[in-house]
Amino acid sequence: PPAYRETYDSIWRSLYDRFGLDMDASLDLTQPEEHWERFLYFNAGWFFGADPAEFGRRFRDWAVAVRDEPGEPLACQSLDPWLDQIVLPLVIHSLDGGRPGPELSGLDVLVVNLTSDTPGSARELAGWMTKQGVRYLSGTMLTPSVLVGQPGSTAVLGGVESIYEQALPVLEVIAPEVARHGDDPGAVAALDLALLDAFWGTVAAWSHAVALGRAEGLNANDLTERLTAIVHLAAEIGAGISQDAELGSYPGDVSTIASARSTLTHILHASTDRRIDAGFPGSVEALLRRATDHGYHDDGPSRLVPTIAGAAD
Repeated sequence: PPAYRETYDSIWRSLYDRFGLDMDASLDLTQPEEHWERFLYFNAGWFFGADPAEFGRRFRDWAVAVRDEPGEPLACQSLDPWLDQIVLPLVIHSLDGGRPGPELSGLDVLVVNLTSDTPGSARELAGWMTKQGVRYLSGTMLTPSVLVGQPGSTAVLGGVESIYEQALPVLEVIAPEVARHGDDPGAVAALDLALLDAFWGTVAAWSHAVALGRAEGLNANDLTERLTAIVHLAAEIGAGISQDAELGSYPGDVSTIASARSTLTHILHASTDRRIDAGFPGSVEALLRRATDHGYHDDGPSRLVPTIAGAAD
């Protein structure tokens, strides 16, 4: 260890020199010498940049290098838990970053929640955040996690428009295709769950179809093209279901609840014959049966919307 106390300047300078960085360009000369704010330093908070993958690689490599060989100026400095605060300013400076300018003032009290939740819980949390004086946005990523921050990455958020507009420079780094879905955070949570509902329902239906086909000797790969076409057809029918739901009219001029129930009965019997799980088609058949029990044999598939909502009678 050094026989004398290193200054803040000498410690930071040794690190900047080690990684080939210009420390003088990072200094805030309005702050006095040896004052911590003179140096580029981040205790906690947020940061953003153009390439999160490169940031992650550089931060990891430099943190490991400092941890393994801290060097003499850092010999008396504990790196646990300060290693991230040592390396973070170096990486940010190396990527041409720095202190936030006045155009980002206020974002230090902004929370953006992109986790999945129920509409009720989302509204409750937003209300609590507001009472704490926190600027808050609630949203959802409509992109797989591995693509976050990449071109085409999409997010939808709910919250006060002025907060959304102020946060937009940060949000566009996370999701270049970002949009606001009104003030209600619960509406965004509902959108997220509706999309996931359709997605996992489709995945479950596809999986059951593959299991049933294979049980009868069909090759799963040979089913792919025809299953894809069926899913596209379901999407076309789905557009009509959405329209019918808003109109409150459920015409059966193309297909009826009765014919659909007959088809599901065949699927159930075939599943039972081959001893494969019939839980998924069984739940669909139960919905169709409930609709027919209420006398809606000749209505179209869109009748399932009020049936599911508990309004069949």
